[in-house]
Amino acid sequence: METVSVQNEDVRISVVPELGCKIISIYDMAHEHEWLWNDLNRPIRKADFGTNYLDYDISGFDECFPNIGVSQHPLDSNLTLPDHGDLWSIPWATKVEGMSISAKVEGRSFPYIFARQIRLKGRKIEFSYEVRNVSEKVFVFMWSAHPLFSVTGAMRIMINGSPRMTKEFSIGGRLGADGPDGYSGQFRSYEWPKVQDQNGTEIDLSYIGLEAPVADKVVLNSPLDGKVTLLDLASERRLTMTLSPTEIQYLGICFNLGAVPPGDNPGTWVAIEPTSGCTDNLDDSYERGVANLLAPGETQQWTFELDLY
Repeated sequence: METVSVQNEDVRISVVPELGCKIISIYDMAHEHEWLWNDLNRPIRKADFGTNYLDYDISGFDECFPNIGVSQHPLDSNLTLPDHGDLWSIPWATKVEGMSISAKVEGRSFPYIFARQIRLKGRKIEFSYEVRNVSEKVFVFMWSAHPLFSVTGAMRIMINGSPRMTKEFSIGGRLGADGPDGYSGQFRSYEWPKVQDQNGTEIDLSYIGLEAPVADKVVLNSPLDGKVTLLDLASERRLTMTLSPTEIQYLGICFNLGAVPPGDNPGTWVAIEPTSGCTDNLDDSYERGVANLLAPGETQQWTFELDLY
């Protein structure tokens, strides 16, 4: 499949338009460092709409819209939204102009136009989004960026303050008992970064290591200053994400530290996911009073940026 790239002297970014305009590389030219995790055991291949996300290469940076987990649409009980949403499995129309990649795509679950622009400015990457309802009905949606940042050793997630967070799922017992499917105690409340594991031991989620295999996810209220930094403790390389807490109210953090898939080649990544939903399922988010409604003809826009150091 074709890859489209833009680069300056500091950063190169590459996408695959045919596969949901997946970002497959955020490469720091000065430090010769790839920030995104790539699954070398599952090559990128064309996907069929509506199929299981985990059956394909999940590495890099996908966009999840209008949902993440398989969901019933809150306003239409006959509409099931596919795993990780519409967008990751279908081709986008893509255009490169100077230091930017602009792309857009028509929705499948219902009529909408989703657009994203990526622009390089020195060591800063700006992401701009727009969704427009082109139907004659109100629809409900959530969005989440889905970047998987590679973990090769000890790292630290740096967030100012102690925003409220809730458990989404856990494999490995760091967020209390996992239960048969990992969702025991879902929505249990904590304050970043401290949780209690299944034995009652306090765990600091801000430290990332590969000492034991775990996979879990929490969803935070966005930090008041809108900043989250991922720091490599050995090299001191860092990546800082900046968002507007009024535009993007939540931040998912998903850890896969050698747990999934089981076997000889598990993933080692952390996903830092700005999102408009308080949980992965759109219907659950709606029931908890968190939903984005878009009237016919209405447009919504949001932005965030990454700085590489």
